[in-house]
Amino acid sequence: MDSKIFKGKLSYDDYMNIFFVTIIFSTFGIFIAVFTENLGLFLNILIAGVLIDGLKFAAKVFVSIQSPDNIEDTEK
Repeated sequence: MDSKIFKGKLSYDDYMNIFFVTIIFSTFGIFIAVFTENLGLFLNILIAGVLIDGLKFAAKVFVSIQSPDNIEDTEK
C-alpha cells in the first residue's frame, strides 16, 4: 500500500506504524515499571509515546495540507 497522505487522511500503513510505536512505548514502560516498581514512570513513558505519535500525525497532516497537489486552482 502507498503510505502517502491525501487531504489529511492517513493510509493503513501509517496507522499501523503509529499503532506499533505506541505498543513499543507501552511495552518499554511496562518493563520499566516492573523492574523499578514505579507506576508513575510507566505512565510518563506511555504518555510520551502517545504525544510523539500525535506530533508525527499532526506534522504529516500539515505537510499534506501545504502540498501543492492538494491545493485546488480557483482561478480557472
